[in-house]
Amino acid sequence: MAKAGVTVSLIELENEHGAAVVSSHAGATLRSLRARVDGTEFELLSGASDERLDDAVTPSGVGSFIMAPWVNRIHKGLLVTEHGEFQLPVDSGVHAIHGTVRRRSWDAVAYEHAEAVLQVALEKPWPFEGHVVYRISLDGPSLRQTLEVHAAEGERSFPSGVGWHPWFRRSLSLKEVTVQVDAIAQWELDSDTVPTGRIEDTAPARKLREGGRFDVGEIDDCFQLGSERRAELRWPELTLRMSSSPEITHAMVYSPEESICVEPQTTAVNAFQLAARGIDGTGTRVVTPGNPLTATTTWAWSAD
Repeated sequence: MAKAGVTVSLIELENEHGAAVVSSHAGATLRSLRARVDGTEFELLSGASDERLDDAVTPSGVGSFIMAPWVNRIHKGLLVTEHGEFQLPVDSGVHAIHGTVRRRSWDAVAYEHAEAVLQVALEKPWPFEGHVVYRISLDGPSLRQTLEVHAAEGERSFPSGVGWHPWFRRSLSLKEVTVQVDAIAQWELDSDTVPTGRIEDTAPARKLREGGRFDVGEIDDCFQLGSERRAELRWPELTLRMSSSPEITHAMVYSPEESICVEPQTTAVNAFQLAARGIDGTGTRVVTPGNPLTATTTWAWSAD
């Protein structure tokens, strides 16, 4: 892979099976994912065709953005660590949401026609030193994405989580998508939409395992995944299969008006506070110098 010699705003990856566009100046957001099946190309992500989009800004509901060094919500922005408690900015209701890197400009470390590596430093308001690496590549009819969170050499350890927040199109042209997820249990949420600590098999979890269509506003919940770490989105035109590494222990599933979000992630919502309370199964990992958190998700498409 060649070293990037210039600043790149939009990184375009392509092979015979599809194409992807990453906006390095807008949080390394995946702005477009086009799958080619039986001679026809389909855009899978919402908002990708909007020509008014700024290369440096990705609005809500568009593409697929990266969540790091935490996913989803930290209640009241209170980061609980072995080194004490730290206050993060509250930027969504009563929560600190979706990490600190989704609005940052990332460096294109290396890239070529079908793969790229991007990197961004962890900076304030995150109270620990380190960096995040994003590796993305097209491999046949699939997109492989890896996130790494590194603690700086000689610096303190910290809890971490990563994930992807894709906004998939509800319909490619015909019927709406059917979603199936390897969900074994659902976290109970309180009135502030953070887990109470209770987790159980539920009707939404069973519907996800069986597969079904989700109405607008029907679901916005966090699910623990089984050992297969898989999800499928089935449109009449094609099927997208999401498979992930063992570090991906959870998925958020959300059904807004024009999209469907199936979000592979390493932790539950508000995981660090739950783990500090002694609650198991949150997926929380502590990153130490030389021992990064690494997680991979692969999205493969086919006609069946």
